[in-house]
Amino acid sequence: MLTGFCSDIFLDMINGIDFEVLKNKMADESTDKCNNKVILIDMDGVIADFELGFQQAFIRTHPDLIPVPLDQRTEHYVGDDYIKFNPSLVKSDLAKIFLEPGFFKTLPVIEGAVEAVSVLEDNFQVFICTSPWRSYKN
Repeated sequence: MLTGFCSDIFLDMINGIDFEVLKNKMADESTDKCNNKVILIDMDGVIADFELGFQQAFIRTHPDLIPVPLDQRTEHYVGDDYIKFNPSLVKSDLAKIFLEPGFFKTLPVIEGAVEAVSVLEDNFQVFICTSPWRSYKN
């Protein structure tokens, strides 16, 4: 769980605080304790909308099957929900979707994420991270 002043700044960003207010907050003397800190930001669900991107790709590749409504996703792994909705599917069918060249590159960007990262980069070392797929070759 995120804790401390630096994490409060990022939580403010993703919860829709005005960016000008945020810049002023970061310029305050109290942010000195954040200097020389590194912030790691997860890509999926924070910057890139994996859920929406997967759903859109699923509809394109399987127009005859039922996409899982985003508000009905309950499992950690996207494939588990899609198989519940479409029992004829197997995980390898679904893996082909996100293993396609360009899938991650074309994921929709979450609103406000680019601006939030830009503000953070003015004051911190920011790195985007994600967990790699074992068989990803693109």
